[in-house]
Amino acid sequence: MLKLEPVSVENAADESKEALQSIAEKNGFVPNLFGIFAHTPAALNGYIGMQNAYEMSSLSAAEKYAVLLVVSVANGGEYCVPAHSTLAAREGIDQSLVTRLRAGQLPDDIRLAALVNFTLRIVRNHGRVDRKDVDHFLRAGFSEVHIMDVILGVAMKTMSNYTNHIFDIDVDPAFQGKSWKQKSAA
Repeated sequence: MLKLEPVSVENAADESKEALQSIAEKNGFVPNLFGIFAHTPAALNGYIGMQNAYEMSSLSAAEKYAVLLVVSVANGGEYCVPAHSTLAAREGIDQSLVTRLRAGQLPDDIRLAALVNFTLRIVRNHGRVDRKDVDHFLRAGFSEVHIMDVILGVAMKTMSNYTNHIFDIDVDPAFQGKSWKQKSAA
């Protein structure tokens, strides 16, 4: 694993400075993940672009967080699971849903369970889902547009999860109250 120090607003390249300043204003600090992305403005701006697009997606707030948490848990994202758990709490997302997703359990809600299963199929099969997986997802009340939104969430989280795996990013103090460790295989 590599270890990089996150780039601060003050030390950022001109192409990253404005984006980092905006992130700091929004969050009250620059999360370490964004500080790592800022080593290359292309990665930082690419991730922010995906994040902004995902925020505009047709999924509800709970559905968006479900996708983000499911992908992060499936990928062993020990940085992203605490971050999204904390942010979901701030957004008023049902904490019993967050707890179940962090534990790798399905939600009680049938629609959310279909979303979780479909997201897991995409992650585990690298996007190669069966028609029956698509049909099950659509029968739960989702549409083809929702499929694209899930793919966007998977892509965004895969980028951040893999970045964390390679650069072993420290979990920010703001997220440490929701720390999470991947269960080791039995």
